[in-house]
Amino acid sequence: MEDLDGFYIGLLLITLLSIGLLFLVYRKGKSIQPMKTLHIIGWNTLLLGVSIIVLFWGVESYYRFYVDTTDSFAISKITQRWGKRYYKNNNIKSRDNVDYILKKQPGLRRITFIGDSFTIGYGIEDVDDRFVNIIRKSLYDKEIHVIAGNGFDTDRQFLYLKQFHDDLGYDMDVVILVYNLNDIAFLIPENKAIVERIYGYEDELGYIGQNSYFVNEAFFKWKAMTDPDMGSYFGYLKDSYKKNTNWTNMQNYLGDVINYCNDNEIKLMVITFPFLHDFEREYQFVEAHQALAAFWAEKGIPHMDLLPAFLPHKDEYLIVNDFDAHPNEKAHQIAAKAIEKFILQNVKD
Repeated sequence: MEDLDGFYIGLLLITLLSIGLLFLVYRKGKSIQPMKTLHIIGWNTLLLGVSIIVLFWGVESYYRFYVDTTDSFAISKITQRWGKRYYKNNNIKSRDNVDYILKKQPGLRRITFIGDSFTIGYGIEDVDDRFVNIIRKSLYDKEIHVIAGNGFDTDRQFLYLKQFHDDLGYDMDVVILVYNLNDIAFLIPENKAIVERIYGYEDELGYIGQNSYFVNEAFFKWKAMTDPDMGSYFGYLKDSYKKNTNWTNMQNYLGDVINYCNDNEIKLMVITFPFLHDFEREYQFVEAHQALAAFWAEKGIPHMDLLPAFLPHKDEYLIVNDFDAHPNEKAHQIAAKAIEKFILQNVKD
C-alpha cells in the first residue's frame, strides 16, 4: 500500500519503542521505594513525551487512512491520494466508466463534452454522479463522451480537441465546450506567478510536513485561510473580461476554436459555469458572464449560461467542501437538468 511509506513505518516503530521504553521505566520505577522527586519528574516527562508520540501517530493514522477530501488546487497529499482512489480512466485515458469507440456509430448523435475539472467531476467520488454521466442515463439514444482534465484552460482544451480528431481519429459530431471562468487564465501575465506561488507552498514545509498527511493538511488549510489567492479561487480574474488586451486575445482564441469546428463540420455548443463558491456574497463575475454571452451570440454559437439555473439554489451548499470550490453532487444534478434541456433544443436526431 502506498500509504505505508517509510515515514509512517518509522513513526510506527518510534511509537512502539516509546511505549516499550515507558513500560520498562515503569517497572523499574516500581522497584524504587520511595521514589525520589527527580524520578517523579523524569517519569512524568517521559509519560508526556510518549503520550505526544502516541497521539501524533493516532492522528496521523486517521488522516492517512480515513480522511478522504479534496482541495481546490489538488495540492495537498490527501487530495493527491483522493485522485488515485477515484480517478479511473477508460480506453482513451478519459475519466469514465465506459470505453469509447473512435468511429461514430451510424444513426446515433455523438455529443462530446470538452472542459476542465468541472467537467471531469473533480471532487465527485462516483463518476456516475457528475453531470455528463447523469445526462448519459437520460439521453440513452445518444453517445455521450467527455474529454477533460484538471487545470485545462482553453488552450489545452483546444489542443486536445485537435489531437483527438486529427491524430487519434476520434469522430466528432457535436462538441459542447464547457467553459469555466478561469479558462482565460493562460492569457493573464500575472497568473503564472500566482499559480507557482500557490503550488510552491510545499517548499515551506520540512521533512515532516512533506511526508505527514496530518501536518501537510493542517499547513495547507492554514495557507488557504490566510492566502487570498487560494481562498478566493481565481477571484483576481474578474477584471479579465472587460475591454482589455486579455479579453481581446481570448476572443481571438475562441474564434480559432469556432473556425476549427466549422472547417471540420463539427457543431459547436457552449456552456458557461459560474463560480459557485462566490454565491455566499454578492456575485463578482456578472460582467464576465455578460461578456461571454455577447461574444457567443455575435458568433451565432448556441450558448447556455448556467448562472440562472443555479441562482434559485444560491442559499444551498453547492461546492464540494469549504476548501474545494468545485461543484458537488447536488450542483452536478442541477447542471445536468439544465444542460439536458439545452441539448434537446439544439441537437436534433
